[in-house]
Amino acid sequence: MATFACSIAAFVPAASSSYHAHYNDGNHRSGHFLAMSRKGTRVQSQSLSSTLRINTVRIVILTCNAALPESDQPPKDLQVPRDWTSPSVAAQEAEWLRGALHQWLDDEYCPEPANEEISKRCSTAYLRCLTEGQVDMGEILMQMVRALESFSFKESFHGVFSSANAAIDLITKRMNDAHDS
Repeated sequence: MATFACSIAAFVPAASSSYHAHYNDGNHRSGHFLAMSRKGTRVQSQSLSSTLRINTVRIVILTCNAALPESDQPPKDLQVPRDWTSPSVAAQEAEWLRGALHQWLDDEYCPEPANEEISKRCSTAYLRCLTEGQVDMGEILMQMVRALESFSFKESFHGVFSSANAAIDLITKRMNDAHDS
């Protein structure tokens, strides 16, 4: 049996360190119960073909024991390139994120004043992470979530997690574009 990380958005009690989930990857029958344990807060760029359902209060990565065919092996942990942590590049990337996220938020539903503040908070959290040398996208996501928690989304179509996830998605696409060019 191989241990693999499954990227899922789940809500779990803060004090909890182990979980159970129903697992179905086509090889196990639906409802097969596997022990799950918290690995950390990481985001991965691809989803697995397996399905996890959890009754859930915070984003986590869970590990479970299951045999996977070689073609279904999970992706490696997603990290920002280390050269993006230099102060000048970090500032440039954070400014790019502010503009790109603001545009995405405006395009997704409608332009609204809250979009500017949401994009500023995510951009500031991203800059802080990069300048501190934090390259793990899961940690960056959690810093963005923390930066957005004190913001009132009453006047917005967006929420804390949808905004932070959109920012991470934009960063991931930018990394892929940089890698492809």
